[in-house]
Amino acid sequence: MKAIGDLGRARLARWRPVNARGRSWAFLAVVAAAEMVVAWVNPLVGLSLHALLLLGWIPLVVMEPNRRERDLMLGLILAPLIRLVSLALPLHLLSPLASIALTAIPLYVAAWKVSRIVGLPAKRLGLEGGNRTGQYVVGLGGIVIGVILFQVLAQPPLTDTLAASDPMTAALVLVVFAGFIDELIFRGLLQSLAYRAMGSPGPLYVAFVYAAMQIGYRSAAQVLAALGLGLVFGTIAHRSRSIMGVSLAHGLANIVVYLVMPVMQARFPFLTSDMAPAAASRVVAALPLVAGAIVAMVVVFIAGRLASMAPAAASRPDAARKSGL
Repeated sequence: MKAIGDLGRARLARWRPVNARGRSWAFLAVVAAAEMVVAWVNPLVGLSLHALLLLGWIPLVVMEPNRRERDLMLGLILAPLIRLVSLALPLHLLSPLASIALTAIPLYVAAWKVSRIVGLPAKRLGLEGGNRTGQYVVGLGGIVIGVILFQVLAQPPLTDTLAASDPMTAALVLVVFAGFIDELIFRGLLQSLAYRAMGSPGPLYVAFVYAAMQIGYRSAAQVLAALGLGLVFGTIAHRSRSIMGVSLAHGLANIVVYLVMPVMQARFPFLTSDMAPAAASRVVAALPLVAGAIVAMVVVFIAGRLASMAPAAASRPDAARKSGL
């Protein structure tokens, strides 16, 4: 098997027109094109494109000689796999919350398997808590993000009997099977691999991949919001070396968008912007964006400061021991 792999890599080196980094950007373009086909042409055709991309990508992964590039290419398999799972499973027969959980389970298994193959420990995946105060600050920012997303994107409420009868369980599903799995795959696994292979452009690349996976919502605002959140969450996760804060923020944002704000809007109709004049509604819609940008910058600053303070605080006992104190 090793001889076959070496022979394949030698043959690949003769004809590959671009390097692995260029192929990764081409991979992003194909994913975006397949998502457009899913959204506006035919889901079955888009599903076939994702399957063909996956089948054609695997041999390139096997024959890539550079380990860091190969690990990134292997991690990128999760992107078409997400769409294959969501489109291939009979999710239309299930409730929205059940479909979210059923989709996330195989993705958890796939992410765990890829992390084992590429040798990423829990620390490199960002699964360690890091500075708890900083992570809590980042997590609470998800409430503000949720209000902004609800006002700007106008997401429909989550129609599910479980959400109405047991909101705590519904909230747990949105955090564990929606928010955390996204952050584990994109900000934990893929961003670590992309940063190791690409350097500083790595988090930007992962943010583009994350935004491309939102094309199926048929909303430019949704794609731009995903790109912005991907950049902000990616910066926070990279500086704090933990995805726990951004995972909590993502989960709280989901809860606010799909559970809290629809109830608030039903009880307080003045919260909806369609009851105001058109000019006033545009102003109201712009205010959350400005507030969100300010909050995002403050959160990034606080997370960066806390992350930089943690290593210094940890090194003080070692210096004291060396000096005999």
